[in-house]
Amino acid sequence: MSPPMHKTRLSPMFARAASIATLALVGVSAVVALMTACGGSDSNDSPADAGTDRVPIIKPPGNRDPVDPTTLRPVVHTSGHHACAILDDQSVRCWGNNSHGELGYPKVVDLPDGGYTFDGRPIGVPQRVSVGPASTIALGGFPDITGQFGSSCALFADKQVQCWGDDRNGALGRGNASEDPNIANRPHPEAAAVVNIPPVDRIATNGWFSCALSGGRLLCWGFNPKSSAWTNANQDGKVRPLELTLPGGRTAKQVATSQSHICALLDDGTVACWGGNANGQLGTNATSPNSTPTLVPRLEGIAEVEIAAELTCVRAASGEVRCFGSNENGKLGRGSFTGERDSSPAPVALPAGKTATQITTSVSHACAIVDDGSVWCWGRNQWGALGAGHSDGTKMDLPESSTPVMVQGLSTGALYVSAGIDFTCATLADRSVMCWGANHLGQLGRGNVDDKSPHPEPARVSF
Repeated sequence: MSPPMHKTRLSPMFARAASIATLALVGVSAVVALMTACGGSDSNDSPADAGTDRVPIIKPPGNRDPVDPTTLRPVVHTSGHHACAILDDQSVRCWGNNSHGELGYPKVVDLPDGGYTFDGRPIGVPQRVSVGPASTIALGGFPDITGQFGSSCALFADKQVQCWGDDRNGALGRGNASEDPNIANRPHPEAAAVVNIPPVDRIATNGWFSCALSGGRLLCWGFNPKSSAWTNANQDGKVRPLELTLPGGRTAKQVATSQSHICALLDDGTVACWGGNANGQLGTNATSPNSTPTLVPRLEGIAEVEIAAELTCVRAASGEVRCFGSNENGKLGRGSFTGERDSSPAPVALPAGKTATQITTSVSHACAIVDDGSVWCWGRNQWGALGAGHSDGTKMDLPESSTPVMVQGLSTGALYVSAGIDFTCATLADRSVMCWGANHLGQLGRGNVDDKSPHPEPARVSF
């Protein structure tokens, strides 16, 4: 497929400045104590062997305990068709799809006649985002019949949030500006604060709408045109964050958003979900949308929830992973491709004796880090997002897997893994970031855009 090109309203795209072609290497010298304890080389060392032959996994010390991504440096996050990383100095770098400025670069140029120009071509080299020191980031993205769209948000030490990218449905939280189509429909590479929101502890976005946690309270803003994710009948939710009432008066510890639904991990280890349910991703047999946060039956003792369009996965405190919803490409991880939907939370078939310390989901696949630091993925592998199998340059010999397969070629064990659409990135114990899978929008951060070849072999991203 050819990379989608952003089209302006009145003028063709101008060429990127020559400075995009090069990027100064950023050393990752100061890291948190956890990373220092793990040892290894700096992230700008020579790339590790990117072959798919099995290599020993070096177990990060203490990896049985989940790593806090808000203190891990560097840490990589992906969603849709772009990725961002927070480096040791808390600066943010983004790469991949950039149709609406989700990379925070370049500037939109206003024209005298009221139009604008914006070079929305994908960028395969990490670009620095003009935001202050970030504590954590959240990304959202989705394919649309008119192209690829995404948004990005950063949370800072003062608990304020800034977002950039696509604002057609108010996901950036810019208040009344989201109501003006002349403003909302244009790219927003410039980061701006979410308005009318209290201090925030956690954030999530999906390109259509965003949510945040504030002292256990759940607030969402934007608008979901495809399902009743919360209060679609109330357009005011597009203008300002609205607080949602959680079951039993409980508070939320984590929130996850997708194009079809939302889920929240509650303070008692249960999970509440709402929105679309066409494939049972809410954990019930009903197929109609549910606009009210509702407990998922048969779930307790949950430590993490991750969702994607029509898929929900949870990690129990015991390390067991359960998924429910769509089983397209075997992404429920149960060892079977049969059945298009299943609303029952059933265990993922991780290798015997392995327990998960962190999970991630995408439209196409899901992954888990297990207690020895290795990464196991399942679902669609057309572009090598599972990090296993071999490519002849145009197709994979393992196009999909309903059973978790081990990612091959990682230089060390993983501390954090994040899945986008048909690609995956991980922060490793040697302080490197490696990505694998599709690169048709530059989402692997390898400095190029490659629209034909799968890349199952992990390769290092240079910052």
